Amino acid sequence: MIPRTVKFLILIHMCISLGGLLMHIKFHPVTKSLFFWWASPMSGFSLVVLPFLFCRASTVGWGYMLNLFAVVIGTIAMSFFSIFDLEPPITLYSIIFTTTLPNIIILWAKLPLAHLILREMRPKKSPGQRGCAE
Repeated sequence: MIPRTVKFLILIHMCISLGGLLMHIKFHPVTKSLFFWWASPMSGFSLVVLPFLFCRASTVGWGYMLNLFAVVIGTIAMSFFSIFDLEPPITLYSIIFTTTLPNIIILWAKLPLAHLILREMRPKKSPGQRGCAE
């Protein structure tokens, strides 16, 4: 059974993923260029596949790692395109409001959510079990 707090964390993760998917569809329509084909499926993957992986203790580790992979790839891609389109003069205002920095920060919010899900869903050690470090 999935703890209630984990259900809520998964729902938050899905909401962030849905927002990312809708944003990708808006800003990167596949009909405009086939170069945009990768952005929407990555968000769709986070919206559809990751919640199922987070729901089971046996697959939550895979969900965590795939979430980390998606966040890193998204960060690299958004940073690349943002730097590529940056126009002088480069000021603090232009970095914050004309780049994808706010989108990257929203994307990075998925990392602590996945970490909390992982911590809650991992099997708990019984009092007599010893860990690797002991």
